Amino acid sequence: MSLSVTEFVRRWKINSLSERSGSQSHFIDLCDMLGQPHPAAADSAGERYAFDKPLNKVYGGKGFADDISEDDLKKRISPTSTTPVPSG
Repeated sequence: MSLSVTEFVRRWKINSLSERSGSQSHFIDLCDMLGQPHPAAADSAGERYAFDKPLNKVYGGKGFADDISEDDLKKRISPTSTTPVPSG
């Protein structure tokens, strides 16, 4: 499904869902706007591209990523990567 930038902004500007409630819908709409596949369409097993992907934290313990592509994660943590890693 294609979603225009105008429709994406309109839809999410008026949205009052909590971050937890709306995060997956927001990400799917973002995929639609950018012409990218949704996680389930790109990886039906959820091994490389998924919501709420369980991960081991760098300094120990367990956690999860809201939405993750394994290839993107590798780029972000590669010592030779030029992709900036968001702080915070």
